[in-house]
Amino acid sequence: MDEATLSTGKFTVTRSVDDNFDQPLPVRFVFAGTAANGPDYSATDQTYISHLNQRSLTIPANETSMSSTITPIKDNLIEGTDTVTWTLYSDEATYTIGADTLAEMTITDDVAEVTLTLDDGEMDEATLGTGKFTVTRSANGKLDAPLPVRFVFAGTAANGPDYSATDQTYISHLNQRSLTIPANETSMSSIVTPVRDFIIEGDETVTWTLYSDEATYTIGTEIFAEMTIADLIDLIFKDSLEDPEPSLR
Repeated sequence: MDEATLSTGKFTVTRSVDDNFDQPLPVRFVFAGTAANGPDYSATDQTYISHLNQRSLTIPANETSMSSTITPIKDNLIEGTDTVTWTLYSDEATYTIGADTLAEMTITDDVAEVTLTLDDGEMDEATLGTGKFTVTRSANGKLDAPLPVRFVFAGTAANGPDYSATDQTYISHLNQRSLTIPANETSMSSIVTPVRDFIIEGDETVTWTLYSDEATYTIGTEIFAEMTIADLIDLIFKDSLEDPEPSLR
């Protein structure tokens, strides 16, 4: 099975014909493995026996077999290849078991890949011209769920005093920021707006680097964006060299 195509698995329990063939026969089994029913897969025609932590599959009356179809569930988690096993439980009260008692299945992971691209890296305090970068995800994983993407920010400019950024969430204990790609969308952008001040700072920089989150997504080759904020005082000084009476424009 695999999350990418949602290809299914199936196992079948089979009974011999006896005097009680005209009665339904519940067959119990123990399930195990790294995959969990609900988060990782769903199974048809099974009943959960909570106090025994077992499942059962009932062979109908006058039938010799019953099957259960296992369907993987897409998620935005990096799990590797999951396994699920089904082992017939030897119920000495109602049936005996033969030699074929075990079924083992695997679920192949499907993970979103995320990239970061720079749309506009030039900003300035004079006109408050903005910059923009975009995070983009592949269609892998659970596309109908939002995907928070984290990144590390650095540079000589500081968020708040020097610029503001739309749609970002600050993760204080990690000193990181995140941008959430909405459900059923493949990308999300953040607009960075410089803050005008009258401090001589020179041109400042701000960089954004995708954080490699080994839990929910992988990152591609495009993971870095660098922006520049042109200083207002520098622009005034440059104007003054050309105009004896500089003014803000």
